[in-house]
Amino acid sequence: MTAKTLSILAAALLTVGSLSAADSIRLDSDSFGSPNVYNNVPIKTKFGERFADALGMTLTNKGVGGSVINDAWIRMLTKPEHQPPHPSPHAMHVLNLGFNDMRLYGNQPLADKEIATRLGAMIAFLRLDMVLDDNNRALTYTNGWKTAGPFRDFYGGHNRYTNTKGATATYTFQGDNVTIGTFGLPQGQGGTMELAIDGTVRKTVSLDSRCIGGSGAGAAHGHVYVPVAVELSGLGPGNHTLTVKNQSPKTIYIDYVGTRDSKNPKILVCGMTRMTTKGYTLGAPFNKGSDDAANRCNAAIKAMLAQEFDSDVIYVPQEDFDAAQHVGQPDNIHPNEEGHRILANNLLKACNAQPIRRRSSTSD
Repeated sequence: MTAKTLSILAAALLTVGSLSAADSIRLDSDSFGSPNVYNNVPIKTKFGERFADALGMTLTNKGVGGSVINDAWIRMLTKPEHQPPHPSPHAMHVLNLGFNDMRLYGNQPLADKEIATRLGAMIAFLRLDMVLDDNNRALTYTNGWKTAGPFRDFYGGHNRYTNTKGATATYTFQGDNVTIGTFGLPQGQGGTMELAIDGTVRKTVSLDSRCIGGSGAGAAHGHVYVPVAVELSGLGPGNHTLTVKNQSPKTIYIDYVGTRDSKNPKILVCGMTRMTTKGYTLGAPFNKGSDDAANRCNAAIKAMLAQEFDSDVIYVPQEDFDAAQHVGQPDNIHPNEEGHRILANNLLKACNAQPIRRRSSTSD
């Protein structure tokens, strides 16, 4: 490894912290980050590869063209990489997702909220050190709970649900935090979940009006319900008992429970880039996007991250990505080589690492 690479890696580690033995990055992305070739941009010059190379880390590229967030969620739940009960073997995750969701729904009501909720659930899951499925014997249920599945976007392929008011589930664990994986529903369908620790109610969560729902293209891409993760933290050391109670006659879910330790992976969440006017009209059904829809989604994502997560989760803005200069030809959608350099540098900036220079002698 060259002295320059070692210098870059050392600078990155000041922010990234102690990396795992793998020193690896996982990229979950739509076609922007996928290993496919668009606009004749070589794979080695795409943003994920350039970012990992600049940090001296290995890249696991899970980018797939045409992906919405739910597709990435399904890939995240799939073995062999995900080995229960540990969600992530990586030191860092890069999430470049939501762009196609935005193009699918445009400015429909709840679209920005659904996209932010999906990303939040994915981030919370990746930060867990231990996860137990809904059918684990450590969880006990009163009458009224049923099993749903098999579905690929349920942890373990199934979950528990109830529309019985007063139905409860309990789970005893050790540590100062616990996360409950559940699902939100369209308007008028979701119930209200009461969460208590050691007999004291800590949080009440509505699972209603969390996603768009409907049929057609939305249903085909998994938008009839949305994964939701709820964390209770600051509980103090020792054993605790979580009690989940349905406060309404509408549906609540339990997909998994989990706890995390202090060794959280660093997670970088990419803001959405803008497209050209022509680009927004291409690729039906992903042809309903706009700058306004992208701005609304970015605002919702930033607000969600600020409210729910600490400094180990970083929002990466893309305001310096100029569609007029950085979207490639002939497809008018994917970045050109300079666009990928801009995206890689935005990630490096989030890690306080040195930027990648242009191929010309002009400095950044």
